[in-house]
Amino acid sequence: MKILDNSLSLVTNIGVNNYCLPSHLFIGYKMNKSSDKFYVYIYLDPRKPGKYKYGEYEFDYEPFYVGKGLGKRIYRHLQLLDNFLPKSNKIKKIIKETENNPVIVKFKENLTEIESFDLERVLIKIIGRKDLKLGPLTNLTYGGEGTSGWKPSKETLLNMGKSHKGSIFSENHIKNLSKSLSGRIFSKEHCDNISLGKKGKKIFSDEAKKLMSLNRSGTKHPQNKYDYILSNGLNFWKDLTHNQKQDIRGRFRKNKTTKIIYKGITITKIDK
Repeated sequence: MKILDNSLSLVTNIGVNNYCLPSHLFIGYKMNKSSDKFYVYIYLDPRKPGKYKYGEYEFDYEPFYVGKGLGKRIYRHLQLLDNFLPKSNKIKKIIKETENNPVIVKFKENLTEIESFDLERVLIKIIGRKDLKLGPLTNLTYGGEGTSGWKPSKETLLNMGKSHKGSIFSENHIKNLSKSLSGRIFSKEHCDNISLGKKGKKIFSDEAKKLMSLNRSGTKHPQNKYDYILSNGLNFWKDLTHNQKQDIRGRFRKNKTTKIIYKGITITKIDK
């Protein structure tokens, strides 16, 4: 593979010299007329140089993702890394270990959408998917339909669940998620689907429903059946804050007793 200025890359043995700009050089770049045509692109792992042959095609780095697109689609994966898809995890590892983006190439340009779908399928089949243990590609479908046709296997779902486990998001990441979700307007169809999904599900436990019923019927709540007095007989309960009351009740429940020492003061619990 020929590298120009560490930023432009060229795939060998495909008949056409296809150059592409990496994402950090793409800002302000004016697309030419051919940008209105579909193309097929491939992401390569710069950490794994070598001769990788798949049928009639050869790469100087190991391929790990094949896609088809239009316009700036080729760089979109570098901007959408806030997920746990195998492709995104791979890109994040490459950036972390090399401090650079993956090698990205336009495999073939000036295609119709149908041609790009067909070529995408062919390449994925020849190179092989990693989730099926057939090759190095992180693609989760055989191509030709976009992610809308993705039906993950049980093994894939299990691996995605494991990758979520123990994840700690940065404060900045959480703010960005909140910002992206704020102000969203859901369609009636979407709301109806949410409603159908919750239909028949228990929102409150039987115990919670019983307590709610007691509150509404005027019956004393179980936790209000008691008075709490000091050793000198004074009832000080009304002078406490809500948090202090919760703390004292919690100590009585934990110790399962009618008398506790709270901050050096003896408090007794009696029935009302």
